[in-house]
Amino acid sequence: MHLARLVSSCSLLLLLGALPGWAASDDPIEKVIEGINRGLSNAEREVGKALEGINNGITHAGREVEKVFNGLSNMGSQAGKELDKGVQGLNHGMDKAGREADKAVQGFHTGVNQAGKEADKAVQGFHTGVNQAGKEADKAVQGFHTGVNQAGKEADKAVQGFHTGVNQAGKEAGQFGQGVHHTLEQAGREADKAVQGFHTGVNQAGKEAEKLGQGVNHAADQAGKEVEKLGQGAHHAAGQAGKEQQNVHNGVNQASKEQLLNGNHHGGSSGHQGGAATTPLASGASVNTPFINLPTLWRGIANIMP
Repeated sequence: MHLARLVSSCSLLLLLGALPGWAASDDPIEKVIEGINRGLSNAEREVGKALEGINNGITHAGREVEKVFNGLSNMGSQAGKELDKGVQGLNHGMDKAGREADKAVQGFHTGVNQAGKEADKAVQGFHTGVNQAGKEADKAVQGFHTGVNQAGKEADKAVQGFHTGVNQAGKEAGQFGQGVHHTLEQAGREADKAVQGFHTGVNQAGKEAEKLGQGVNHAADQAGKEVEKLGQGAHHAAGQAGKEQQNVHNGVNQASKEQLLNGNHHGGSSGHQGGAATTPLASGASVNTPFINLPTLWRGIANIMP
């Protein structure tokens, strides 16, 4: 590297030295030769300096190399081990860096490809979105037209329903009017029936009153007949009472006869028999007592009579 720089510097100096000579001399060739000579002299000087610097550098480098060798010698086996580790680590690091570089390059290519891939998807998705938007716009327009048509149909249905409702209302009103007339006629019929029923009730009441009068007359006649029967019964009872009274007298007479007969046939024991004879007399009188209670009979007759 130093030699290349030195040679390039010398060549540059030669050219720079030759240029003024060419410009000042009337004879171009002489000026060129002088410039070349001067350039060579300058180049020799520079080469000498460069050689001295190289020598000085080599000497210094030798010293540094000696120091390195001395340091390596002083470090011993540990330095060798560390150097081995360093070399191994360097090699490993170089391999790792190469692999990572390969991975990075591959990843870059993959990323570029992925990005191309993704770019296509984006373009396709954009186209798809545009197409979908167009389809949705078409659907929206169709839906709008459908909604307008449906609204028109619904409006027609509403108008038809309104007309139907008006017609139905007219029919219902007609039916209501007919129902009113029918109700009035029915009410007239019911009123006629009520009047007829009232007349029938009056006639029936008259008939019932007539029946009641007849029943009263019949009851009066019956009461008269019952009173007549009661009078006849009273007369019959009185006759029966007379008969019973007669029977009482007959019993008394019979008792007297029996007493007389007993007195005649039983002489010494008449005292005892007399006491016994009084008992049949009393018992005969009690047996032949009339069985009709006259006061109760007359009270019953008084209650029956009006």
